[in-house]
Amino acid sequence: MELVVDEDRAWTRGPADCPADAQPACTPPEPLVRGLVRREPFPDGAPAPLDLVVPVRSFAGGPEPPPLGTRAVGGGRRTIGVTATAAQIAPLLDGLRPAGNFRALYPADEVQLWLDEVALVPLALDVLPADDPDRALWANRRGYTDPAGVPVLEVRFGHVRLGAAAMAPELPPAPPDAIRRDAGFADTDGADSGPAPGWLPEGMRPHRSGVAGGAGGAGPPVAVRAWADGRAWLKVRMTRDWAGDRLFGALGDVVRPVETRGGTVYVGAAGTRVGVHGTQGDAVVTGTLSEQELVRVAATLGVRGVPVPTRWAEASSATIDRAAGSSPCCSSRLTRRRPAIRRSGWTERPSPWSTRGRGRAGSSSPRPGTRCRRPRWSPTSAAPPSAGRSGAGRPRSANSSGPNAACC
Repeated sequence: MELVVDEDRAWTRGPADCPADAQPACTPPEPLVRGLVRREPFPDGAPAPLDLVVPVRSFAGGPEPPPLGTRAVGGGRRTIGVTATAAQIAPLLDGLRPAGNFRALYPADEVQLWLDEVALVPLALDVLPADDPDRALWANRRGYTDPAGVPVLEVRFGHVRLGAAAMAPELPPAPPDAIRRDAGFADTDGADSGPAPGWLPEGMRPHRSGVAGGAGGAGPPVAVRAWADGRAWLKVRMTRDWAGDRLFGALGDVVRPVETRGGTVYVGAAGTRVGVHGTQGDAVVTGTLSEQELVRVAATLGVRGVPVPTRWAEASSATIDRAAGSSPCCSSRLTRRRPAIRRSGWTERPSPWSTRGRGRAGSSSPRPGTRCRRPRWSPTSAAPPSAGRSGAGRPRSANSSGPNAACC
């Protein structure tokens, strides 16, 4: 298995991937060689060299991983061991996957990762099956037989060179028989590379910049700038021609608005992407930094962030505090206080649409301890007040007004 990444080009050689339930018999006898040219810096869905050298994304923003002690690996090199899960170490495994026919791994499988004692470079990892009943069902559905305590995947990194010894005059080019693909990124300098943030973490240096897409390519032209410090990376992508109906940058279905000095920004659920919708354009900030650092970078892009249009999917996003203040009833649910029922009057014989419970005439709140209920109605009951109009036969909605309105 070989994986080579050199600035704007990359290539891999290894067993072709095939369905997990057909492995290993489906593996072709000859390795598959694939090449990529005009590669964007740190592209989505492609291995990032830094994730192979130092698995920063696997531990950024989380608690300190449980230690395993120290041991010698690979010819006596001193290492320190930590415990993680397959899901946590996914950036490192995904970096290797394009060059090999890897079996599926259960997200909660235990990973024993051994790092160089000084440089924290991965030298070995073992994946062991998790002790979980759901895991046994998962393995059975895929035809796996994974005895407890026996590694399902073992990876060893050989010929690791650090420091000046690692600098080769030139990395080997892709073999002539490689299946090549052009990613369409053009390296540039100057204004075409998009905005530069007013704040960067200490030690971050310019890596590459350029333009992706446009000019007959897929999607609008996107200006790209990237920075790195040898252990972490940061990238800003911006376009002035976004025609989508949701945030630019694939933040996911769940986002959270955050107010900053630079306006409104939106944080993806994983905390690894921050989007900005502004009058000057749309941008996304991503990298192996913490969520707080990504938000700070986005706030200093010089692009004033504004709330997304009401027709966009993210327009309904809100913070807990904002959602709690939008409705008296729903507020009580979000803040875990007992819900209250607002009523404008009381009758001795309530209609099918009134809320059960006793109270004073004219009271706006129920007796203490009364629970929030939806109004009940059955075909044998009197016709509801809305009969003969649009929505007849259905209770009024949670935000309806009137003496018989129900909450939430």
